Amino acid sequence: MRFKLYDSKIDEILIENDDLAYLVESEENSLSFYVNLGDELNSKGKIYYSYICFSKAYKLESNCDDNLKAKIAICLSTLALKLNKVCEAKEILAETLNNDLNICSSKKGKLLLNYILVLKIEGSLDDALENILLFESNFDINDFNSFSLITLKANILKEKGLLDNAVSIHKLLVTSSDKLENKLVASCNLLDIYMECEDLTKIKELLAKYETLVLEYINLDNKFYETEIYFTLFKSYDFINDQNKAIKFYKLTYDSAVCHNDYKTIDKCINSTYYSNILSK
Repeated sequence: MRFKLYDSKIDEILIENDDLAYLVESEENSLSFYVNLGDELNSKGKIYYSYICFSKAYKLESNCDDNLKAKIAICLSTLALKLNKVCEAKEILAETLNNDLNICSSKKGKLLLNYILVLKIEGSLDDALENILLFESNFDINDFNSFSLITLKANILKEKGLLDNAVSIHKLLVTSSDKLENKLVASCNLLDIYMECEDLTKIKELLAKYETLVLEYINLDNKFYETEIYFTLFKSYDFINDQNKAIKFYKLTYDSAVCHNDYKTIDKCINSTYYSNILSK
């Protein structure tokens, strides 16, 4: 073993994920060990464990190069947001952006996108939109996931009460997206708006229109947004009082949330009346 880890939490992680124990032998130093272990755990959906590793890497990054500092900040802030640690994510992003690191535009853009997401979650919607305009004027959108940026912009407009604008953007994303998952993400954002407007007709029409695609999606591998998609479908079917399909997507939501350590959604499932009627039996 090239170095020893005196950390009970890391020992616990390695015991549970014994296929990753080889990293202890293969890495030259603890910083690269924590980064690589964090990457591996994240790819396995072990969000909390990955967060622990990147938190340790963040504390050790003072002497590493700027690109690695940016990678650690991007990964740690993303994981913190998934765990609802919004203040921590904001602090990490603000510190990293203020350091004016010598990094490529791709990494700068990812840091800024995460910061915009923090502003949205905090309710600082005008600041979030202002930063989106800054992003659009300073970065080549083609170098990034334009779907994520445009979706974020539409969701901010929705939060500001500009529902017609948000609907127009989400509809455009549905028709223009090549990926099945992106089509369903945009469709679910539309369903959220229709539920807010209590438009039963449009909810039923949209659910019927994409029912076949949803069945196809369930059988796909490597689904990134499945928990969010299933949860919106559960809420939508519950909203129109289709209990059989609501139960189906409630179970899919819970199973997906547990698999991905999505504690925020797990709490929502447990606090639902469906929990006592279905999962607690």
